Amino acid sequence: MHSGDIPHISVIVPVYNTEAHIEKCLNSLIGQTMQELEIILVDDCGTDRSMDIARRYADTDSRIRILEGTENTGVAQARNRGMEAARGEYTAFIDSDDWLSPDYFRLLYDKAIAEQADMVKGTFCAVWPDRTEPSGMNDSIRQCLQRYSFPGIAYTYAFWNTLYRTDMLRRHNIIFPALTHGEDMVFLVKALLHTNKLALEDGAVYYYNQRDTSASRTISTLYYDSLFKHYGMIADMLKQSELPRQDIIEYWQLAISQPLLTHHLHLAEEKNTDFHIWFFTQTRRLLMNGGYAYELYYHYPDPFYRSIFDMEPGQLASFYTKHHCRPDFSRKQEWSVRLWGIPILRIRRIGNTTKIRLFGISCAKIHHLPSASHSTYKLSS
Repeated sequence: MHSGDIPHISVIVPVYNTEAHIEKCLNSLIGQTMQELEIILVDDCGTDRSMDIARRYADTDSRIRILEGTENTGVAQARNRGMEAARGEYTAFIDSDDWLSPDYFRLLYDKAIAEQADMVKGTFCAVWPDRTEPSGMNDSIRQCLQRYSFPGIAYTYAFWNTLYRTDMLRRHNIIFPALTHGEDMVFLVKALLHTNKLALEDGAVYYYNQRDTSASRTISTLYYDSLFKHYGMIADMLKQSELPRQDIIEYWQLAISQPLLTHHLHLAEEKNTDFHIWFFTQTRRLLMNGGYAYELYYHYPDPFYRSIFDMEPGQLASFYTKHHCRPDFSRKQEWSVRLWGIPILRIRRIGNTTKIRLFGISCAKIHHLPSASHSTYKLSS
């Protein structure tokens, strides 16, 4: 590629304390069968020899550009700096401890051109010290799109093995928020909401190095703050989108609600009561601000409820009060559901009223009219 040519792809590589791995990463980049690349190495001011190695590679390959840094700002801001400097038609990301198959960018770019796609996702393999596990995410996305319009229901992470049209990112101001956790999910959801088309290319393989010392495995107080902040950002984007409500609720279930409960399960023995109170307070606020607590009540307890998911809330309320499915109030006045030992919802019958609480939130009341064959309901504000 000549110096004045516009590269097909700008590859952004944040560099921070990956001295033991960066050569393998850079070798996989300069050895790509597609040569029309610019490789942007962003110095995030680590404490090892990673950037010394990076500069040595830059001296031997004119496609490598180095963005010098003055302080450690974190991976989100490093990627944003790289995007600002990118000149390519498409933008790609790779972490400096990962590597790529030789035809990775050729396959992604050819698919992007052939299908006129704003995003093209490859596949990836998680690489552990003793094994390599191929991802089945692309197959999950294909199955998801048979039922839903939003691929994000199955494409919930791994933003890095995707090619993005640079103009799309800039027109919609798609950047990484300054968070210590979850910035990649926010970026990915916004990109998926604005893309004209997502294409899949199974032959392009990204090798995702699993390191116990990586930032994604480091837990701190800032981690928990970022956890709820990034879910809140996603909730706001979904509320403003034109996605079908069923798609949004399915995303909430798989990408937000279940992970939140899993987080709590893993933290249960490590944190005190005050933390648990704070955690569930934040969870309740997130659900209520998102506006999906009522629907999630039907979604949580049992996969059986998916079969009645197309019903309107009024129909669902009537469905419950006629005892066509659980709970059976003929034998008791209160019914509750737990997931992983965590209380999720409580349904209580008081006289002619059924009260429904989710995560301790009063989200619905169903009034049974003794002289009529149906019930009325209202959502709690």
